[in-house]
Amino acid sequence: MKLFKILFLFLTISATSQVPSIVWQRSYGSPGNDKVVSITKGNNNGFVVAGYADSNGGDISNHHGVDGSDDIWVYEIDSIGTILWSSLLGGTGGEQASTVIQTLDGGFAINGSSYSNDGDVYNSHWPSDEIWVVKTDSTGNILWQNSYGGSDDELSNDIKQTSDSGFIIIGNTDSNDGDVHGYNGNGDIFLVRTNKAGLLLWTKSIGGSSGDDGTCVETTANGCFLIGGNTISNDGDISGHHNTSTGDIWIAKVNSFGVIQWQRCYGGTGVDNIARILMCSDGGFYITGLTGSNDGDVTGNFGFYDYWVARCDSGGNILWQHCYGGISFEGAYSSNRTSDGGLIIVGVTDSDSSFMVGANNGIDDIWILKIDSIGNFEWGKCLGGTNFETGDAVIQTTNGDFLVTGSTLSSDGDVTFNHGGKDAWIIKLSSPFSGISQIENELKELTITSQHQQLLLRFFSKHPGNARASVFDSQGKMVLSEKIKINEGINYHLFNDVNFAQGMYYVNIEGDAQGSGKVVVQ
Repeated sequence: MKLFKILFLFLTISATSQVPSIVWQRSYGSPGNDKVVSITKGNNNGFVVAGYADSNGGDISNHHGVDGSDDIWVYEIDSIGTILWSSLLGGTGGEQASTVIQTLDGGFAINGSSYSNDGDVYNSHWPSDEIWVVKTDSTGNILWQNSYGGSDDELSNDIKQTSDSGFIIIGNTDSNDGDVHGYNGNGDIFLVRTNKAGLLLWTKSIGGSSGDDGTCVETTANGCFLIGGNTISNDGDISGHHNTSTGDIWIAKVNSFGVIQWQRCYGGTGVDNIARILMCSDGGFYITGLTGSNDGDVTGNFGFYDYWVARCDSGGNILWQHCYGGISFEGAYSSNRTSDGGLIIVGVTDSDSSFMVGANNGIDDIWILKIDSIGNFEWGKCLGGTNFETGDAVIQTTNGDFLVTGSTLSSDGDVTFNHGGKDAWIIKLSSPFSGISQIENELKELTITSQHQQLLLRFFSKHPGNARASVFDSQGKMVLSEKIKINEGINYHLFNDVNFAQGMYYVNIEGDAQGSGKVVVQ
């Protein structure tokens, strides 16, 4: 046992020495509350993200409702985080996105919920929340939209495109009319199958007499679907629950018409929630989520709530499982496969000084966890400032870097700017094996001077590259933005014909190098 402990510590030190650094990070939003919840690969090496925004200002324009009422916000960024195009989707009632995917025709599909019946939305069962799906072209223009549900509330959590170009959508329903059939009571998992134009092929209400919600769906090689959710039921379609006073993860395989082929509950006597199902080439899958258990299917809990990963065979039997975290709260909200066959998982932590978690910057941080294909811990990293951050999605780029999306209330630590309220936040992390560290990539001796309608930036860089310099006013509105070339050594960049009102302005440089500062215009 002593030899095992020594070897384990050695491997931990070796893995954590490869923790990636921040290449660039950027806050997006308005003076209100904004968030990014999903990311997918776009066109021309860009990435498309989806979330929601509740007011105009800053990066947001053409908001449909009053301030405080959400619109779905979808936009594309290039490799250094510059917005290429942006669309606000919704009506005056309030919409939120859950997922964005790239479709086979090069466009995008966004799913979520809507409480509107105007603007971009036609809601046949208004006034209630319905599942809302929008199909766009490659630059965010609506091609079609459709709502699904009944006279009570529905919410969509995930969408996938099927091989016939149609869609499978999973969420929750409280209805027993309209598009909903066979309701079991107290909230059901709701499965929707459409053709490529968004027209209904079938729906399925799945669950028991207590509360159930649908979180994620994956297509399988034989035209079936794996569906994942959370349940406190132990009747109806659900059996094998560990403790109906808390909650279990529930996974089922259904055929192409939604008929259950097998189902299973996962967890223990504590609260267990699923984030994602990740498919394997052998027909098996990974479960990623959070656990408050340390019994049943769960062993090795580090304390309170942990990230939980289980590897299952094609029949849903657990092959292995592991907990990851610190002594406090960790909640996994999304995950993805990596190019080396492992997993990258994102969520939130309020633990500190764990060898897995690392150093927490404040209250709640985004926590990124990397494990290999058999569950061995490779590295973990906290991202954030002294306020609240949450991680909602992560994706690997073609060169091995990672893009992490979520939200922040901070303007310090890893966060260099905040538009006001909660901002959408995107962070690019280097591949653990690829290059310049965060400290080496940080611009030094950045000074900003303003005179004669000119703004002069002076800074020192150890490495050449390209970046973007942006200027924001005190309300978070971008007033200038230019691409800049960075040389090794002392650099100067001049903004000409600047006509600023008096006040405080913030400068942010992001790209192959990063830095920030502020200047008072008198």
